[in-house]
Amino acid sequence: MNIASGYNLVGNFLGTKQEQKVNTQTGEVKSWFEIGVQVQVSDGFGGFAERTITVRIPHSKAKDGVSYYAQFLQKQVAVPVFMSPWSNGKGMTVFLADGPITVLSAPNSKAA
Repeated sequence: MNIASGYNLVGNFLGTKQEQKVNTQTGEVKSWFEIGVQVQVSDGFGGFAERTITVRIPHSKAKDGVSYYAQFLQKQVAVPVFMSPWSNGKGMTVFLADGPITVLSAPNSKAA
């Protein structure tokens, strides 16, 4: 997906994790990596609440290795993403899109 037509999550980069799912019919194990981005969303009362968005790393980007993403830990970042709806219509998976993760500020940095 072209980044110009996608979305950017802006928030605190929390880290990476590996997830697995076992197909109960075939026994096949699928695994993937995810990153966590903590974002601020409106609480509906004039304030903000924090929410963690899980972003799946596509297999094509997983070849960079999880250690690549460690450089973003606890930094304010803009993460390019695209959404893929579930076939049952009850949710969606957020995927890391093409384009770089941009560091907006490091921990304890002060905006000018």
